[in-house]
Amino acid sequence: MTRLLTRRLKHDLSEEMRAASQIPQGSRLSSLTLPVLEDLSEALLDFTRLADVETWLEERLAQSATP
Repeated sequence: MTRLLTRRLKHDLSEEMRAASQIPQGSRLSSLTLPVLEDLSEALLDFTRLADVETWLEERLAQSATP
């Protein structure tokens, strides 16, 4: 997934997603579950900036946190 996002955004995502303090631990790529990764693989086609990825992850975490 990191390679796909890096290619899509033309930006080195691996460092950003691992080190960015604004990205919660549970939303880092290495900790995502398979269903979330599958959804992310579809959503990445709409991303144009790193902020799009961060927003998507935040929204996804909010959805999974609500019962």
